[in-house]
Amino acid sequence: MMLPSFVFILSLRMIGGLEINENVIFQKVNEVSVTRAHWQIALLLDTNVFSTFLTQLETRLNDITNTTKDMMFQFKRNDLLLKTDAFEQSLAQLHTEIEYIRSDHDNVLDSYLDYKTLSHTQKRSLLPLGGFFKFLFGTADDSDIRNIQTHVNQLQESQKTIIHVLQNSLSILNVTQQHITENRHSINTLISTLRQLDDKIMHTHERLQAMTHAVQDYTVNYNSLKIMIDELRQAVFHASLYLETFKGQLNMLSTGKLFPSLISPIHLKDVLLDIATKVPNNLQLPANPKTDLWHYYQSTSTTVVMSPTTIIITMDIPLLEIGASFEVYEVFNFDMPYSPINETINDNKIHYNMSARYELETKGFLIDQARNHYCLLTNNELKTCQARRTCDVQSPFYQVDMSKLCVIAIMINNTQHIKDYCKVIIHPNTVLPDAKYLGSGNWAIVSRQDLRLVTICQDHSQNKISARAIAPIDIVNVPMNCRAYNEYFTLNAWYINSSQTRLQTDKLDIPTFKGSSIWKPFHTSLVNFTKTEMPHELSNIKEIPMEALITKLQSIRQLNDIDTTSGDFPLWGYIIIGVATALSSGAALLIYCKCKRMTRSNRPIITQFRSANDDMHLGEISPPGYVGVASCDVAHEPLVSEVKSPQHPRNDREHCHPYTRLYEGNKPFQTTTSG
Repeated sequence: MMLPSFVFILSLRMIGGLEINENVIFQKVNEVSVTRAHWQIALLLDTNVFSTFLTQLETRLNDITNTTKDMMFQFKRNDLLLKTDAFEQSLAQLHTEIEYIRSDHDNVLDSYLDYKTLSHTQKRSLLPLGGFFKFLFGTADDSDIRNIQTHVNQLQESQKTIIHVLQNSLSILNVTQQHITENRHSINTLISTLRQLDDKIMHTHERLQAMTHAVQDYTVNYNSLKIMIDELRQAVFHASLYLETFKGQLNMLSTGKLFPSLISPIHLKDVLLDIATKVPNNLQLPANPKTDLWHYYQSTSTTVVMSPTTIIITMDIPLLEIGASFEVYEVFNFDMPYSPINETINDNKIHYNMSARYELETKGFLIDQARNHYCLLTNNELKTCQARRTCDVQSPFYQVDMSKLCVIAIMINNTQHIKDYCKVIIHPNTVLPDAKYLGSGNWAIVSRQDLRLVTICQDHSQNKISARAIAPIDIVNVPMNCRAYNEYFTLNAWYINSSQTRLQTDKLDIPTFKGSSIWKPFHTSLVNFTKTEMPHELSNIKEIPMEALITKLQSIRQLNDIDTTSGDFPLWGYIIIGVATALSSGAALLIYCKCKRMTRSNRPIITQFRSANDDMHLGEISPPGYVGVASCDVAHEPLVSEVKSPQHPRNDREHCHPYTRLYEGNKPFQTTTSG
C-alpha cells in the first residue's frame, strides 16, 4: 500500500495585487504609516455659560411676571383726574354780559323818573293885581302874566308832548322791562341748564380724562410688556437652539468622534497648522490641513471628561515618521488536496479526502516596501489598519532576515525557512471543492481536479461565458453583475456602482431675475434701435403706450433713411451745381450793371418831367378834358431834389401834394384839397 504524500507545486506569483505562494494567498489591502507619536488637543466646553444664561432668563421671566402684576394693580387703582375751568369762564362771561344789560336798564329808568318830575304846576290869583303889585312890590302885571301864561301854555304843550313821549318811552320801558324780565328768566333758565350741562360735561370730561389716562397708561404698559415678552420669547428661542446644539454635541461626543459642530473647520485648521510648526523635524501630520481637513474629522477619536461646569474633550492627532510607510497584507490559508506523485502508479484510482495546510501565526501583518521589517497584527488591528491611513499597533517590528515565522518565510519565498519553520497540518476529511471570496470579483477555488464554470451576466444579452479553474488552487475573476456556477457550487454576483446627486437646498437658493419678453415686440419692430435718435418730445411725457412709441420711432427712422439716401449724392454733382450757381450769379450781376448804366443815361428826361410837375400850384385847375392828380411822390424824391433851387427849400408839406380830381362834362369841376 502506498503512503500518501503532499507536494506544494504552486510558485510565487502576482495577480491583481494578490501574491500567491504555496497554498497561501497574500492580499494587499492598504498602505499605512505606523507611529506611536501623538499630539494631544484638549477642547474645553464651558457649560457654565449656558447655566448662567438660563439663570438670567429665569430672572427676566420673574421680572416680567412682577411687572405684569404691578401693571394690573395700577390699572385698577388709577384715579388721576384732570380739572378744568373752561365752563366756569364761559358762565362768568355770560354773567358779565347780563350785568351790562342791567346797567343799561337802570340808566333808562333814571331818565324816565327825571322827566316825570316836570308834570306838577303852581296855583295863580283871580284879581289882576299883578301890575299894582308889580309897581309896589315889583311883581308881574297882566301882560307879564299873559306872556307867562302863553309861555306856560307853550310849556304845557311841550310838557304834553314830553308826557306823550315819556308815555311812549314808558310803555317802551315797560315792554323792555318785561322783555328784560323774560330775558332774565330765560337767562336764569339758561344758566341753570348750562350749569346742569356743565355738571354733565364736567362729569363726562372727568370720565373721559380718567379713561384717557387709563388707556394711555395701559397702552404704554402693554407695549412695554409686549416688548419684554418678545425679548423673553426670543431668549427662550435662543435657549432652545443652544439646548439642541448642546444635545447634538453630547450625542456626537458619545460616539467618540470629532465633528464640525464641536470645532469649526477654520478653527481646526488653525490648530493643526500651529501644531505643524511645533512638531520635531522627523515627524509630520498625517494629512495636509489645508487640502485634506476632512480626514481629521473621519479618523480622529475623542475622549470626554465631564465636570459640573466644564466638558473636557481630548483628541490625539497622530504624528507620522517621515518616510515610514508599510503595506498591510491579509493572509488567506487554503487546504492543499492530496494528489499522488505519479498518477500511473495509482492503478486502483483511489481518492483520498485528505488535505494539508501550513500552520500560520497570523491572518495579517505589516511589512515595509524594502521587505526589511515586519509587524504581526491582531484581528482588531487588521480591521483598523484596513480602513485608516495610520495604524497604531502594539507589537514591535522585527527584522525579516532574522524571522523564524512561517508566514514571513512563505511571503519572501525562503525555501529553507519554510522547510525549517513551517509546520504542516493534515485534515483527513476535507470536503472539496471549496471557494473563498477575496474581493473585487476574485474567487480562490480549491479542488482536486479542474473545474469548468459557466458565467451568466445579468445584462440584456444573457450570454454564457465558460471559465476553467485549474486544480489544485486557482483564482477566478467573475465580472461585475455576473454569476458563475457549476455542478458543485454557485459564485454569487457582485455589483458596485456610484452615483452623484445634489442635496435639496431649495430654501437656500437666492432668487434670480430671469429674462422677460416684455421688450420682445419693441426689438422685433425696431432692429438696430441704437442707431435711432430719441425724439425730444418724450422728455415731457410721463408714460406712453408701446405701440404709439413704436409707430413714432418707425416714422422717425423712415425720415432718417430718406436723409441718409439723399446724403449719398455724388461729389461731382455738388461741383456742377456750384459752377452753375457761380455762372448764374455772374450773369445776373452783368445784367444789373447794364440796366443801371442805361438808367443813368435816361435821368435828364425824368428830371425835366418832374420839374414840370413841381411848377403846378396847389388849387390850379387843369384844362378841360384833363384830370390832374397831385400825390406824394416818395419813390422819385431823389430825382426831384436834384432840380430844386436851393433858395426855395421844400418843407414836409410840400413833399405830399394834395391830390386834385378834375371832372369834365356838365358837372362843375370839383377840387378836393386835404391838408
